[in-house]
Amino acid sequence: MLEVLVTGAATAFVAAMATSGWQTAYQGIVALFQRFATREQADAAQRALTENAAQVGDAVDQDRSRQRLRGGWEQRLEELLVAHPEARDALGELVADIQRGLPAAQQQWVQTVVASASGAIAAGAIHGNVIIHRPGHDSPAGDDVTHRP
Repeated sequence: MLEVLVTGAATAFVAAMATSGWQTAYQGIVALFQRFATREQADAAQRALTENAAQVGDAVDQDRSRQRLRGGWEQRLEELLVAHPEARDALGELVADIQRGLPAAQQQWVQTVVASASGAIAAGAIHGNVIIHRPGHDSPAGDDVTHRP
């Protein structure tokens, strides 16, 4: 469940960059890190937010820029939650607030996919492919599922 929260949060954070909802998102993210992280981590997160938002704002392809930045925020958030599991609820509330404040175009950019059954697989793609290889099969041909939009 940690992975779902981290991925959803990172996606919401970068989706808000260079939008009308950015200031609210920025303030919430900074407050989260100030509350749960060390001062150095909070300062580093604040600098990264400022730099990342400027990168997205200056990018010719803002969605691609957001995609590139998402992984760094996933890592930063996972580290925060591993060190401070008590931050999970606050992060979940922040993500919900950010998603509600996103412009319509970015609300579509945020994607949540959840599978919760034995052997269940849920997958989705944004500007990419989904290729699922079944465990125990040597060849990617035949039983695999491939989706190419």
